[in-house]
Amino acid sequence: MLFLFYLFSPFLNTIILGLFSKFYFVKENYILLDNGFKAYISNACNGYFLYALLASILVYLNKSFIYIVINIIVLFIFNLIRIYLILKLVTIDINFFEIAHDLIGRVLMVIVFLSLVYVAKKEKNLF
Repeated sequence: MLFLFYLFSPFLNTIILGLFSKFYFVKENYILLDNGFKAYISNACNGYFLYALLASILVYLNKSFIYIVINIIVLFIFNLIRIYLILKLVTIDINFFEIAHDLIGRVLMVIVFLSLVYVAKKEKNLF
């Protein structure tokens, strides 16, 4: 299941972002912004490592399959929000990309990931 998610997640990210934003998509995983910035949503951008790590931790904690799927969907949604925020900051100024991606983007994903693990450890009877 995670392997299929790994293959299609960047494509899904660009499709979903295209539905809810004004970004112009060039092809497949490329996004061309109004200011000329060209972004490539790669497999590394989709947070696949965090999905796999989260699923492994939840299996270790004996969580159900439904619980694992719900958590992966939550992480996917937050990853979409992260990519959207990064692209939104880049529309303001192209020079914001490094700061937005490395600082804001990665920190947000780690916080969400740790929050999901914390809730899973604390709540023993969820799903």
